[in-house]
Amino acid sequence: MKKLKYCFLSFALIFTLFLTACSEPNEKQDKVYTIRDKYSITLDTSFFEPSSYVDIEYELFLQKMDIAVYVNDETFESLYSLGYQPESMTAEEYAKEMMRLSGTEANFYTVEDPENMAVFEYTASALGFDFYYFAMVHKGSEEFWITTFYCYQQDKDRYFDQFVDWCSTIKILDTSSTDSSVQ
Repeated sequence: MKKLKYCFLSFALIFTLFLTACSEPNEKQDKVYTIRDKYSITLDTSFFEPSSYVDIEYELFLQKMDIAVYVNDETFESLYSLGYQPESMTAEEYAKEMMRLSGTEANFYTVEDPENMAVFEYTASALGFDFYYFAMVHKGSEEFWITTFYCYQQDKDRYFDQFVDWCSTIKILDTSSTDSSVQ
């Protein structure tokens, strides 16, 4: 009887392990990406850092399938050297100036805290493809943080809600402004 009990328990354990190994996970795992203890964003683990990409230096550059995200910062110090007064600029003013300088028209969304956050979208063509960009600027205590998601223009509706969800996970850790709500 003892032998039969061990045999049954062994079979149950192996069967359970088999089912666990063969079943798909219910949800993708999340991973928090943190930059210099000042910025964080939570994305799913299917994002990866490509082995090579454009020669522009980003604080973070990740992609998956047919979308990508990059994060960069612009320090107040560098803006002072260009003649700006960044401490008196809102995140929206900074974002609009960034778009003006690049010659890009952007559609800005209403946000709860326009002083410290701006959300906008734009389209651009590169390498013969049309791309949709969803961007968010946060004002930190020493820099502006720019987070940009992009995909092919024809996939905008497929990814828009996901871009908004991912942006809602952004936290600026060096200031009291941590809410990333878009209306």
